[in-house]
Amino acid sequence: MAETTTYKNVTLYTRNSMMGNISAIECREVRVTVRPYAQYAHAVHVEFVKKGARKFRGFVQSYRPSLVIVEGYKALKPAGLFERGKQTTFEGGSMQQAQYTGCSEEWGNDFATDLDKWAAETGREIVADFREHNSHRG
Repeated sequence: MAETTTYKNVTLYTRNSMMGNISAIECREVRVTVRPYAQYAHAVHVEFVKKGARKFRGFVQSYRPSLVIVEGYKALKPAGLFERGKQTTFEGGSMQQAQYTGCSEEWGNDFATDLDKWAAETGREIVADFREHNSHRG
C-alpha cells in the first residue's frame, strides 16, 4: 500500500497547467502519496487545504512532476506571467508580452534559480521536492 506524507502550514509550488509558469499556494495541510495512475507506476497524488479554506482539493502529477513544498507561509513569490515581459505602448493602448511562451522550460529554470537563492538567504527548508521524480520508476 502507498504511504502518504502529510505537511502542515506550508507553501506548495506547482507548474500551472494553463501556461506552464509556477504557482504558489499557501496550505494549512498537504498530503502527498506516490501511487499508480494510468501508465505511471509512481505518480504524485496531492491533496491540500488552502490557508483559510476547509475543503481538500487535489491533483495528480504524472509526467514530469513539478511539485515543491516549502515550510511556512509567505515564502518565495514566483515570477508572474507578465512581470518580466516586454511592454509595448501605442496610440490608444498598450500590450504586455509574457516573459516566456506557454509551457516553456524557462519558467521552471527561473524558479529553480530563484528558489535556491531564496532558501540560502532565508534558511527556510524545502520539505519536499519532486522535480526530479521519475513517475515510471519512482
